[in-house]
Amino acid sequence: MIYPSVLTTCYHGDYLDSESMMTSENGYPTWSSTFLPFGQEWNPQTTVNHYKFTGKERDGESGLDNFGARYDSSQYGRFMSPDGPLIYQDRNNPQSLNLYSYVRNNPVNGVDPDGHLTIIIPGTWAKSSDWNMDMAMVQAAKVQFNDDDVRILSWPNQNLAFSGITKGAS
Repeated sequence: MIYPSVLTTCYHGDYLDSESMMTSENGYPTWSSTFLPFGQEWNPQTTVNHYKFTGKERDGESGLDNFGARYDSSQYGRFMSPDGPLIYQDRNNPQSLNLYSYVRNNPVNGVDPDGHLTIIIPGTWAKSSDWNMDMAMVQAAKVQFNDDDVRILSWPNQNLAFSGITKGAS
């Protein structure tokens, strides 16, 4: 009797957790990709990998990324349904009034882990210890989110120091 072989595939992500490479059990690359700022795949390749931009699963038929709370179109750089209700909108920041935008149209400095929450990334090579709650950016985040539940996050990867400021988990 012949048994089918089981292949182990490893996914490798970048600093946004976008799946940028797949390797075989022997470490040989089987697929690689590069993503543009809003998630569109640069020079897409045929693959069985459904996990794409920021590690979200991309639907093969619609081409939309499942963020949990809603679907994002990497082709158009925005969500397909509005974020509601109007709680965190700031009349001084027009991008906050667009309920369809992905990270307030600033994908270089922000990520959105679940379709509701935007995390501001002040610098991917900064050290967490360089940030404190009295900094102007932290105070601006408190004003922006109308909330005192603003925290400084530490990136667990030792090779890439990360500091982020975020409103409390939704």
